[in-house]
Amino acid sequence: MVYYLQQNVAILSQISKQISSVVPQVAIPSTLPPPFPDFNPSPSDVRVNAFWFMALIFSLFTALLATLVQQWVRDYMHVFQRYSDPLKSARIRQYLHEGCERWYMPVVAEAVPSLLHVSLFLFFAGLVDFILHINTTVGVSTTVPIGICGILYTFTTFAPVIYPQSPYQNPFSGLIWYLVQTLRGRRYMDRDGKSRSISSSMAQGQMQLAMEETEERKGRDARAIRWLSDNLTEDSELESFTMSIPGSFNGKWSSEVWTRMSEYTQDEGRSANRNEDPNCPPSVTNLTILNAGLPRVPQLFRFVSNPFSSMVCLIRTCTTSHHHADTIPLLPVLNSPAIQLSVVTRRTNEGDVVRDLSRRIGHLFGTCKNRGSFASDELWRRRTRACVEAAASLVFFADAELGWFGDIGRLLRDIGRTEKTRESSITGADQSFVTRWTCLSITTVRSVLKCDPSMQQAARDATSELESTRHGGPLVDGQPRTRAVLMDKALTQQWFDLWIICESFFAKRNKNFSRELAQEILQHNQPLMEHLQNHYLWTPNLKVYDNYITTPQSSIQVATHGLICELPGVKFDADLPDPLPFRQATEVLNNVALPFVPPGVCTVGLSSIFPRLQKILEGWDPEPEKLQELLDDLRSFQLEKAPLWGNDFVQLQLWRLQDLFCAGGLGFTVEIFLIALKQLLSTSPSKDAQSSLYVSTFKAITSDWEEHKDSLGTQKIILQLIASPRGLMATFNYPAYITEELLEFAGNMLKGQTGPDIDPHIDAAVEKLRPQSPLAQFYHGPPDFPARVLELLSSLRPPAQAS
Repeated sequence: MVYYLQQNVAILSQISKQISSVVPQVAIPSTLPPPFPDFNPSPSDVRVNAFWFMALIFSLFTALLATLVQQWVRDYMHVFQRYSDPLKSARIRQYLHEGCERWYMPVVAEAVPSLLHVSLFLFFAGLVDFILHINTTVGVSTTVPIGICGILYTFTTFAPVIYPQSPYQNPFSGLIWYLVQTLRGRRYMDRDGKSRSISSSMAQGQMQLAMEETEERKGRDARAIRWLSDNLTEDSELESFTMSIPGSFNGKWSSEVWTRMSEYTQDEGRSANRNEDPNCPPSVTNLTILNAGLPRVPQLFRFVSNPFSSMVCLIRTCTTSHHHADTIPLLPVLNSPAIQLSVVTRRTNEGDVVRDLSRRIGHLFGTCKNRGSFASDELWRRRTRACVEAAASLVFFADAELGWFGDIGRLLRDIGRTEKTRESSITGADQSFVTRWTCLSITTVRSVLKCDPSMQQAARDATSELESTRHGGPLVDGQPRTRAVLMDKALTQQWFDLWIICESFFAKRNKNFSRELAQEILQHNQPLMEHLQNHYLWTPNLKVYDNYITTPQSSIQVATHGLICELPGVKFDADLPDPLPFRQATEVLNNVALPFVPPGVCTVGLSSIFPRLQKILEGWDPEPEKLQELLDDLRSFQLEKAPLWGNDFVQLQLWRLQDLFCAGGLGFTVEIFLIALKQLLSTSPSKDAQSSLYVSTFKAITSDWEEHKDSLGTQKIILQLIASPRGLMATFNYPAYITEELLEFAGNMLKGQTGPDIDPHIDAAVEKLRPQSPLAQFYHGPPDFPARVLELLSSLRPPAQAS
């Protein structure tokens, strides 16, 4: 540098002297520049130039490679636009895809930012070397921040390798991860509890560690569900998430996560609804407030099914900024001087998650009421099925209150009719959905029955009439002469008279039945024929009391919007003809799936066979077809079930009415549950496939047993269920997980109950359950159930009575 300055000075001096030569008297001596020294660059100059030129080459090559990669990807994607034949496009795509994998095109694409990073640090290295040789102060002030950047970059390289949850990484982290896993691989526990090596791919390895079933992950999964709930806005997004909820309860792990969700601040969550029954559908006003307050937050993601183990690939393009100022109004506080809506943020507490999600699903349920708003029936069907299955999962496994979903009874009825759940339960088709729909519907029926005052009043009025003792007179079988007892006595006498006559007809199994033989049998049973004549003459008077059964039954159907009539196996007598044929009357009286049967119509139906028998007794010679028709009617009496008939047919219906207005249908719903369960299990390939769902349903409908422990009608229904030879438990082999729950429930309801109203029923149940009882041969239920019930009932009695 000094040399060039000297050269400039010498040349300028020479020019000055030449200019001065214009004056003749002044002599101008010539001055030659110093000799040009040999060029010898310093090592620093070489390093700086090497760093900077390498940085230039890497940066330019990065730009070129990025352009090439973009072109390669564009050509690859054009395959789908170039050919209209899907199969041809798929073949070419697969051909090129395998080429990309074989030639490591993803690695080349990932190398583009790596080269740019290398170029940057080469430039930094040259800059530090250059500045330090000019000025130490400037060099140090430049080197320190560059060194800090280098340390941070090194940290981001190794951070995800040491802490896989770290968000800091750079293009070289994957290479370090690969080397570490190759030399000394980390391991994780898979879903089967087996130790496996983590993938050498960093992205795959992080996914494996994220899915590892640890205690830490339970809380993380719970927070993930809350995040989803906070950011779901559109109905289509909520529908996709709703469809994934049932699958998240398939394993024990996921169920524990949902349980933790409901346990965070469960008491706080339920306190928000302390002014209303959590199991009753909310009022229209409250529903309007809730729906109006649903949050509207930006669209944040697009996703596919299953929230955690099966809920993967939550991907969505961010379109707006995140904000969480969304609010929901609280319900007005009762007895407040002024109705004011307090506003709180949605992030109140963790316990709000299940409740808020349930209400969101309830809103989605509401959109299904307008079926015409859907582009196709298939879209409506998909959304309704998703809502039903998600609601059932949350109610039975996440402690969600049924009332949080709103008034869904009518919609469940429509879904049941559209999906033909009754028919599917018979054929065994679509069992997963039918089972969830049935369990959710039974729980809905229970919540409606215990909250409907009109139905309860109808049951109370009917009970008052059936318990009327205005007839006076002595006791009947130790019981007051109430209308129910008198009707039972008449119906029982008629039943057993017909039983003896039918047994006389078919005891010898005569193949050639003639009019003479039939007349001979009837003459032999002349006293019974006189009884049947009396029944035929006065039983029509009993029909006036049928309203005491049909009116509350209609009220039940109205209260549940007809949902109860759609449950599998459950039947109502709304379509019974009048007069009722003899054959149908015997079928109705033998059907334990009919909770209510009008006794008057049935007794008239049983009496309808008397005129034909009387005509034969008087010498009428019917045609062979008429005689055969008569014999077929008598065979429909089902002699094998006749001994099971009790003397409490009408009284059992009276107990159901008492249970409906005193206990909100607690015992009645248990009967409905067992009827539907029998139908579902009869066509299921495995009785244990949905055991947890059935147990949760039973617990849900009996959860308030303590409030109705003193309901006499409920206690008698339970005794009839577990001890009667005509009870549901005696007609089907229910699995052990149900019998255990039923026995526990029966023990809770009967423990400590004594008195003249319940003691005779317990004593009668004990007698029926003894092994030497003649009715034991007709038992077809769980093998060890009678002994366990006998043990339970004996433990409830004082020692002297039990012995």
